[in-house]
Amino acid sequence: MEIFPITKATQYVAKQIILQGMYEHFGYIDETLNPDLHEPLTFYDGIDNFLYIMKYNGLMICTGGLQREGLYSGRVVRLSVLQSFRGNGFANQMMHYIEKKARSEHMSYIRVETNKEWTGAISLYHSLGYKLKEEDQTRCHFVKHLQKEEAYGI
Repeated sequence: MEIFPITKATQYVAKQIILQGMYEHFGYIDETLNPDLHEPLTFYDGIDNFLYIMKYNGLMICTGGLQREGLYSGRVVRLSVLQSFRGNGFANQMMHYIEKKARSEHMSYIRVETNKEWTGAISLYHSLGYKLKEEDQTRCHFVKHLQKEEAYGI
């Protein structure tokens, strides 16, 4: 298993993984709501916006991103695992990688949001120590304060 930033060669594979997950959850894709995916490498520039892809047994199977929201904060975005690979801990591994990246970027906390019906995502975030900060009619908003650790492997 290997996690690395998207490249020119992998940006559209990452886009397809994300869009496939969206289609499975919503039953349709409205690309006007996802301008960051039009040209992923342009948006996820590696400065304030990061998008990673996971390779497992030669296949690209998972994505995860981090967007800077402030000097010391960020937001997890675009966490998606191909359906046939779900339930094997890949999202967990991607989240750990993103948290290490956040620490290396001197972020002291990160946020993540998910739809209320996505119980698997909610369970994942709870298991990783994310605390429910806010809940509205459709979404749950979580936050995690990051402990200072060595940011190795980034």
